[in-house]
Amino acid sequence: MALHEVNVALLGQLCETPGAPGFEKPIRDLILSELKGLADEVYVDNLGSVVAVKRAAQNLRVKK
Repeated sequence: MALHEVNVALLGQLCETPGAPGFEKPIRDLILSELKGLADEVYVDNLGSVVAVKRAAQNLRVKK
């Protein structure tokens, strides 16, 4: 399956998954499952937001 087809399928899932205010668990679970393996750290904060952290491969610093 081409990347474009995968993105369209995921977009369809995101649009069809219920997520009314106060009842976001189904869409949150879908997003968490899609982020598995893509980020170094994925968690849900106290407000229910999904947070994904992707760290750099190296410790890069900007020279002044």
